[in-house]
Amino acid sequence: MKYILLIITLSILSIGGFLAESEAVSFENEVQADKLQYRAIAEELSLPAMHGLPPANYFSFSYLKASQPKQRPVTFAFNGGPGSASHWLHLGGVGPKRIPVSLKGQQPFSVITNKENILESTDLVFIDPIGTGFSRASNPVGSEGNVPTGASQEFWGVVEDAKSITAFIKAWLQKHRRANSPIYILGESYGSLRATLVADELERKHSISVDGLILLSAVQNYRNIRTPDGSIMGYVSLLPSYAATAWFHKKAGQDHPSLEAFLAKAREFAGGSYAHGLISGNRLSESKRKDIAESISSYTGLDASYILDNNLHVGTLDFLRNLQHAPLQKLSRLDSRHSGSYEGEKSNGYGLDPYASIVREPFIRATQSYLTNDLKVPTSKGAYIASARNQPYWRWNWNVWGDNNIPSGARFINVMPNLERTLKTNTKMKVMVVAGYFDFATPFYSIENAFSELTSGQKRVSFHHYKAGHIIYLDDAARRQLSNDIRAFIEDK
Repeated sequence: MKYILLIITLSILSIGGFLAESEAVSFENEVQADKLQYRAIAEELSLPAMHGLPPANYFSFSYLKASQPKQRPVTFAFNGGPGSASHWLHLGGVGPKRIPVSLKGQQPFSVITNKENILESTDLVFIDPIGTGFSRASNPVGSEGNVPTGASQEFWGVVEDAKSITAFIKAWLQKHRRANSPIYILGESYGSLRATLVADELERKHSISVDGLILLSAVQNYRNIRTPDGSIMGYVSLLPSYAATAWFHKKAGQDHPSLEAFLAKAREFAGGSYAHGLISGNRLSESKRKDIAESISSYTGLDASYILDNNLHVGTLDFLRNLQHAPLQKLSRLDSRHSGSYEGEKSNGYGLDPYASIVREPFIRATQSYLTNDLKVPTSKGAYIASARNQPYWRWNWNVWGDNNIPSGARFINVMPNLERTLKTNTKMKVMVVAGYFDFATPFYSIENAFSELTSGQKRVSFHHYKAGHIIYLDDAARRQLSNDIRAFIEDK
């Protein structure tokens, strides 16, 4: 057991030209950190109005390895939602500390050393978007529950959000004098879409090149993950995830030598016969419909008659509720290896996810304790907002029409053209795509299909699959492999 010195500082900075306020709170503490010496910095950067957005205070948590050159890589990390703070990645995945989560829900909820951190390879900056964590617009008009109103809502849109995070990254690099550092961006879930837009914005508008994107539980084209409006690509992209889940629960695929072998066949069927059958629609012969239904059944474990009754369209909710043939039970959308009850929930909605209901409380409570007691964030900052609950207010403004500024077509946003543009402009940028087999929020075949749109830069893209759900790093084995893969990606091994 080795103990090292951890130096923690809190600073408040105005990038508008001078230091408006300095609250230097520093202390020393001996902690066990797995032979790693680093500085932890909790800081608030106040940025002026820019890019049509009001002034705002951005809060972040930086972990910088001690006695290292300014050319050391730095990775900016954030979660998704949209509307999620960065606490999942910060204290679950790649940072120096993590919150161990027991599926039995034991208390108290603790924070321990994360032996799978990636600080040996890169400094880390965890960003909380405006309205989450302690990040707020400078002059919010008011609030209702956990939803800041007025100025903070001006940041809640696809374009506005990307511009604000871009501004923060530029300000952080300036403040910490890291202009020559290799830059990596790690975005999870919706954050992976944000990461692509931020890299595009940094390159085109600010002449700042990103060395690598790490797209965790990635989504780039929403058409590939949505089925409510009949997207053929949504059904096609989901089928291999159904197959992975059926294999895990021993409902299908047991005659194959491995999960990977079974999924290779599932991908082939989904992109071939199944896609053709969906496109054919009512032009499909009855015998062919029955053949396809039998094939879907062999991959999903669902009854062929049920599949025929649903015209070959198997939606996520239908699958998660019907695979186990257990009344009032559903599989988790975030990790379909787990199940729970949906008794009393509305029949037309998914309701509370059984996996999320277990892991959410430990993260919220342990995060607040860690920030207050370990990082010494002043209590005057108030409660750490894990989720801005801004979904009803979010502007899916890729092309805006329809009620409440939500695009029709179930918000079919596609940022692959932005990624391709950045890959063409920045010929050194590489991309790491990460997916879990048991994730229904961002199914693994959906991101594979999105990347099939690329016409250049494919050789700089690597795919990494794990036997895990949406929050990959909460699986112990997957977290260890993910950490190794990210370090290798950054170190270019």
